[in-house]
Amino acid sequence: MMLGRGRLLQRRKSRRQSARRPAGHPDEQACRDSGGGEKPGRPDGCSLHRCLLAARQQQPTRSGNGEVRRRLPVTPHRPDCYGKRIVLLVNKSLFRSDKRCKRPCGSLDMTTDTMPGHPGGRRLRAEGSRGPVAAIALLIAGFTFVSVVMLVQLRRDTWNQAVTGAANLNAAMAADIARTIGDYDLSLQEVAAGLHEPSLDRLPPHVQRLMLFDRSATAQTFGTILVLDRNGQVVRDAARDVVATVASYGASDFFQAVRRDAAAGLRIDFDPGSVLGRGPSILLSRRLSRPDGSFDGVVVGSLRIGSLRALFGRSRLGPNGAVSLFRDDGTYLLRMPYDPSLAGRNIANSANFRRFQEGAAGTFTAPSQIDGVRRVYSFTHVAGLPLVLDVALAESDIFAVWHSRALVIGLVLAMLCATSVAFGILHRRETRRRIDTEAGHRQSERLYRMLADHASDVIVRLDHNQVRTYVSPSVRVRLGFEPEELIGRHPHALVHPDDWSRVAQLLEQAQQTLADTEATYRVRHKNGEYVWMEGRYSYLPEDGGFVVALRDISRRKAAEHQLEAANAELAHLANSDGLTGLANRRQFEDVLARECRRAARDAQPLSLLLLDVDVFKKFNDRYGHQAGDRCLQAVAASLAGTARRPADLAVRYGGEEMALLLPGVAETGAGVVAERVRSAIEALSLRHEGNPRGGGVVTVSVGSATIYPSHENPRLDGPELVASADRALYEAKRLGRNRVVSFGGMTAARQAPVAVDEALRLQAVEPYAMVAAGLAGAKLDQLARLAAGLFGSPAAYISLVGASEVQLIGRYEIDLLSTPRDTALCSHTIAGSAPLVICDTARDPRFAGNPHVTGPNGLRFYAGAPMFSPIDGHVLGALCIVDNRPRPALTGEQSTLLMDLAALAVDHMERVRTLSHES
Repeated sequence: MMLGRGRLLQRRKSRRQSARRPAGHPDEQACRDSGGGEKPGRPDGCSLHRCLLAARQQQPTRSGNGEVRRRLPVTPHRPDCYGKRIVLLVNKSLFRSDKRCKRPCGSLDMTTDTMPGHPGGRRLRAEGSRGPVAAIALLIAGFTFVSVVMLVQLRRDTWNQAVTGAANLNAAMAADIARTIGDYDLSLQEVAAGLHEPSLDRLPPHVQRLMLFDRSATAQTFGTILVLDRNGQVVRDAARDVVATVASYGASDFFQAVRRDAAAGLRIDFDPGSVLGRGPSILLSRRLSRPDGSFDGVVVGSLRIGSLRALFGRSRLGPNGAVSLFRDDGTYLLRMPYDPSLAGRNIANSANFRRFQEGAAGTFTAPSQIDGVRRVYSFTHVAGLPLVLDVALAESDIFAVWHSRALVIGLVLAMLCATSVAFGILHRRETRRRIDTEAGHRQSERLYRMLADHASDVIVRLDHNQVRTYVSPSVRVRLGFEPEELIGRHPHALVHPDDWSRVAQLLEQAQQTLADTEATYRVRHKNGEYVWMEGRYSYLPEDGGFVVALRDISRRKAAEHQLEAANAELAHLANSDGLTGLANRRQFEDVLARECRRAARDAQPLSLLLLDVDVFKKFNDRYGHQAGDRCLQAVAASLAGTARRPADLAVRYGGEEMALLLPGVAETGAGVVAERVRSAIEALSLRHEGNPRGGGVVTVSVGSATIYPSHENPRLDGPELVASADRALYEAKRLGRNRVVSFGGMTAARQAPVAVDEALRLQAVEPYAMVAAGLAGAKLDQLARLAAGLFGSPAAYISLVGASEVQLIGRYEIDLLSTPRDTALCSHTIAGSAPLVICDTARDPRFAGNPHVTGPNGLRFYAGAPMFSPIDGHVLGALCIVDNRPRPALTGEQSTLLMDLAALAVDHMERVRTLSHES
């Protein structure tokens, strides 16, 4: 195809040269000199015949492209030569004679497409057609070769992918099994260690069970844990406080095996349901030994087989794939597809299992001894456990997709071959059709030249060296140059230096893709200014040049710049706070969601600081709203100055609340930044007489929270981070304001902080404790009942917090008279000056393990208001309302009411104390 197209282009070029050849060409002169003029009456030749013979004697017999032409011996008096149009190759140029030959010509050098009836012409056309035929044959052979290579490589890749996938799946399952059994084994070891505690038997039965059996032992994937004595009798059960029935497992295989082997560690057995009677499961047992090493019993637990079946069932191994779990002695524990009859079966003598014993892990191919299917086995010994896990993929499943793809590739190859043959048949017809349209192309060329000369766009023709060979007259209007000034020069001189690299890349792209490309860039006007132009480049494969259409887009560019500036200003206004200049709530939510995704992807922490100007309402009431705005602007400027990294985002969250988002900063670093923010704002020394606890200047309370991505929680929750920081901010304000509280540190503190002046506080509590023990108790009980009724809670109490004990001086539906300070919830209340509200104590890490919270009737809701001494302001205790179910947080009015009730209780104790002191 390429050879035929090359000859066609050469033929066109030769015809154009012949059309432009002036009169008196040397070739024509040679013809006249040889006596080729027509002489009438000469019977042995014609003038054209003699001209051709003379030209052949003086010119080489090579074509314009250097190809040697075959001489065609023409026999005299051949009738098929008469009247034919003759084309000669003379001096590497193609001439066409419009004369008609009157008689047979001698030996001529002729092109094959002008003498279709001549035998030599037919032979040359046959030789010229061999090129496309050979190309098509080579193309078909190439298609076939590439298809075969691709199929072989695809089969190899399919095999390698299946083997690698099986090995990865095996490793993942083995790690999951090791983790699951390891966690359960730790529970068994903790039970064995707890049995040796000397104080265990003195505890109540339910406390003993809580100490021995952790919560993981009661998970859904685990069955139960039993403690057997040396005779196999059940003495303890993880499911109940007291063993109701006496069951003996002394004759069980696992019991006898553990009893015989003093050095036995974790033993794993299969229980079809007859041993523990709780369905098919895997038994995990450990030996209990006395201090002298003698046998003292067995602690045994069951792992439900359903959890492993679910794990194996999630793997997609194909219709004939299988996953098997063995004990290291060859005993089947589980096989998927599930077959209960295989459980407990020993295959230690089988050839496949002997291959399992040859190494810690490996892969081999062998037929299955269960169903005879040939599979690829990927096995591994579970780390630290006497178990072997293998994942088996059937060869028929592995290559099922390959077979279907091979069929598709074969069909596509057949279609390509058929298409190539059809293309070869149509090639000759298409070539002749193109020859017939050459005249129309020349007419079109003249038309296009006329359009280019009169178009408003600048039309430029570049050769293969990117030098201008034509410039349309419209360049005078667009760039001020005359076309003659630009022809013969490279466009690099006019393109802006900053834009030339893009233009060069555009030219290279057009040459590679053979497609039209376009770009906008700046072109220098004759007056020195640069004009924005849109250039469209059309590549010409014939000579490697380009046709370029340049359009002036200066007005459009100016409008685009104005629109971009307006959009940027609008985006800035939409994403920033008008008063402080910080990011607004909308931008914060967008950035927070994006940073959560980035932190999860990069496995990096994400921290958030929430800060609130202390008692800002009093600042507005005292100094006015304009002064309040200036205060917020100063605080915002200080906060923005602390956000030193490009990724940090300072935000006005709402009102006097602001935030600072710190991507990639851990909890410790967030605490350092939070303290820096607090100190910087305090150092502004903005006067605030309504904040005496802050030294009479503007201060802020800061709450810090950090979230970390993990395997269990790969996706980070932005609203959860904000809620955690808000809880920490509330705690900072409750503890006295002008401080930093970290959510992680707050939730990790199981015991309430002790005040610096704790000794003075205890002295203030002592007289009130004496009064409450005497005359004030009944009145305080009524006050507790009133509080419970006002808040709709089932119970309430009033407490005085001592050094080690909390005394309940007023009670409603509470039986306790006192409780240790370490476990009392109100001991956390006295650490602050505002009510402490816990909507669900079971979900608060500080109280999740508190004995007052755990249990069926544990406290799930708590709200306590501190009680202050009217003499020296020390915190005496708290007035608390509680409930055994979670409740929503208190409103602002409810918090104020709770504080008023606490003050009322203090007033009553103070009156009783005063009367008793006077008497």
